[in-house]
Amino acid sequence: MQKNRQAWVLSSMRIELENLPQWHETIEVETWIETLSGIKSIRDFNVFLNDRKIVGANSLWVVLNTDKRRPETIAISHNHLEKFPEKKPTVQNFSRIDLSQNSQFIKEHQVVYSDLDALNHVNNVKYVEWCLDCLPIEILQKNTINAIDINYLKELTYHQKAAVFYCKNDKEVYFYIKLDETICFAMKLELKH
Repeated sequence: MQKNRQAWVLSSMRIELENLPQWHETIEVETWIETLSGIKSIRDFNVFLNDRKIVGANSLWVVLNTDKRRPETIAISHNHLEKFPEKKPTVQNFSRIDLSQNSQFIKEHQVVYSDLDALNHVNNVKYVEWCLDCLPIEILQKNTINAIDINYLKELTYHQKAAVFYCKNDKEVYFYIKLDETICFAMKLELKH
């Protein structure tokens, strides 16, 4: 893909959590292509601990022209790749997150070099880290997250100042990362009751 100035970028993801592995436990990851055509691919994975599924994820990836910074049809042949459209890792698929929740500013983050990936924009994991670092510690320590929905809406690049916004109710937590008034990233956590 690099020869064609193309790369895959993550657009949306849903992760459903039964449990999380503990320190020194060995996990197995199973991954597959659900669909692949045009500008997008749905890729899935399951995580197993002692042959028991503990995590499932459904994700949407888009082909990006790295020069134009725009989506485009994949330029390489993929007919040889096996697809599994009937195999589903999650109960619900990834979806668009409600961007209208009444959220409050929680912190600012200026993008640093270590936040960047090979495309020189913020690595998808960094957005999640910035948000999880703002959660009340008891949510993380008590393993009360049932599912995570993620939408990547606009890239952030080096030295830009992003603002993290937060909203929580009994069942859900919303995070929005904004550049000025534009939402670049949204994440919704579904909490266990």
